[in-house]
Amino acid sequence: MHISKKIEGEKSPEENKTPEKTSRISVVKEGQEKQEETEETKRLSMTKEGDPIQKEGKKDKKKETLQLPEWFIRHFGKDILQQIKENPNLTLPFEEKEMPLEEWLVKSLKTILPSSNLDSVIKNIEKEESTKDKEKLSLQNALDKAEAEMLKAQQELKAAQARVDDAEVALFRNKKELESRYPVKEMLKALTATEDQAIKTILEDALEEPDDQLAAFVFHFLNGWHYVKGAHFAAQGSEEEKMELLYQALSFLLTRLKGLTCTARRSLLDEVADFASAASKDFQFVSPERSTQIDPSIHDAVGVGGSAIKEGYSFAVIRKDTRSTVKYASVSTA
Repeated sequence: MHISKKIEGEKSPEENKTPEKTSRISVVKEGQEKQEETEETKRLSMTKEGDPIQKEGKKDKKKETLQLPEWFIRHFGKDILQQIKENPNLTLPFEEKEMPLEEWLVKSLKTILPSSNLDSVIKNIEKEESTKDKEKLSLQNALDKAEAEMLKAQQELKAAQARVDDAEVALFRNKKELESRYPVKEMLKALTATEDQAIKTILEDALEEPDDQLAAFVFHFLNGWHYVKGAHFAAQGSEEEKMELLYQALSFLLTRLKGLTCTARRSLLDEVADFASAASKDFQFVSPERSTQIDPSIHDAVGVGGSAIKEGYSFAVIRKDTRSTVKYASVSTA
């Protein structure tokens, strides 16, 4: 029999452990136990509540599915779908008999169509909505562009109207200045020659009913009239040469009168034509404004217009013996 003796002063392994080592080991064990408990709690929580990533995917799926009833209601109308829902021949085996139309649509579609088909329907709806959004954006951009162009056109029109107004004011001032510088009565006093008397009489009659352009008309008419008189008395050479000289002087007169009106205009031009015709043995000059309507035998209309004569730009020339037209009168029509 072996008798073991404990040597005095010798300690067991448990007794050899110092309090510091024992405390450190205890802390490590407690930390491991808490970590394991935390991981276990998290695992149980995920098992109970589900993976957050999977939950987010389910939310997106639910959101997409909710687009279906909105699309059907918008395209088919809520009343029609409600009638289908209440049709006893189309009753589906749902647990809840009464439910909102939107929920009924979702459950009905899930019952009738497989998941893959529902996904295709949702994608088609999203594609259609995306196309509509693009079309709306394109239309809105076109409308914005049209509005900008309209605003620009309005501004340009306003600026043009302002220029027209300024031009009218300037024209009015010029008329008044011309009238003050060249009074019609004073201008008529210069008509003293025998050939001037018929012209002077017509202009004096026009003074009885003066208009805004009378002073300007008389001033420019007398300027052209002096050219015609000069050509009348200076005409030499052949009859054709005389005719060309007079024709140019008459055209100059009409150029001076371009755009100017007067109640006596037609009478004055007829008088001038007779005066020029008296200087030629073979040719007769005809006022382009002798008639108010186009005469194809003597007129050549300029531009596109009606048959009423607006203004003459040159005199007609015809032979006195054959009455054939040598030069056509150029006129504008209204």
